[in-house]
Amino acid sequence: RLESLNLASNQIQMISLTNSENLKIINLNQNARNFQYFFDKNILSKIEEFHLRNTSINTVRILDFEIMQNLKQLDMSFNDFYNFGFYFNSTFKPQRLFLRNISTHIKTSKFYFDETDLIEIDLSENKIEFDKLFLEKAINLYKLELTKCGIENLENQNFKISLFKDIYHLNLSFNKINILKENLFKSNKLLTYLDLSYNNLSKLESNLFYITEAKTNTLELLDLSFNLLESFSIEIFGNIFETSITILN
Repeated sequence: RLESLNLASNQIQMISLTNSENLKIINLNQNARNFQYFFDKNILSKIEEFHLRNTSINTVRILDFEIMQNLKQLDMSFNDFYNFGFYFNSTFKPQRLFLRNISTHIKTSKFYFDETDLIEIDLSENKIEFDKLFLEKAINLYKLELTKCGIENLENQNFKISLFKDIYHLNLSFNKINILKENLFKSNKLLTYLDLSYNNLSKLESNLFYITEAKTNTLELLDLSFNLLESFSIEIFGNIFETSITILN
């Protein structure tokens, strides 16, 4: 009744499983280049966690994911995809998706789905172009990791902070952001965790988080450490310190 198989950090080039129908977790991280796997459909349909980090996989096998109706977590970080796209459908609906450092340029328009249970996604260390439709359809997405993505401006054609209005957790650390403009986060009413550490911030304009007179802001943690700020005033943050913030770094 093997339920978890960890073969990480070996030199495996190929693995074939045909009679392990109780498997729920498979970890194949950091194996040989040109790694290949061949699993029986019954195995794929019952996997809940699939870890393929740093295995030199370069394309997404769509048919495999269509079978993975119980998959909750998928990690394919640190691979070099030349054919990138994900098809979310009524059977393939992962909750957590980790795609750190997989491509020089990701367009979220290549995430094809009608609906999804996706709640967390890590796209760090990629160049990303977001489209509004992706965020509108990912209605349950609450945690987004975007560290080391080369982001300089939080409002441009490739990245608009206003699109993330339903995000709870947003990590923008280790980017190149140099200014936060007035009322920048006015649309992010559910934002609880915001990490802006290790950027180039030298100026904070007023009322960054001011939402309404009803004081509906939910921010609890704000990290501005390791930036270039020369001065700091609580008034810059509007009414946020009267509401919920509990940790300020």
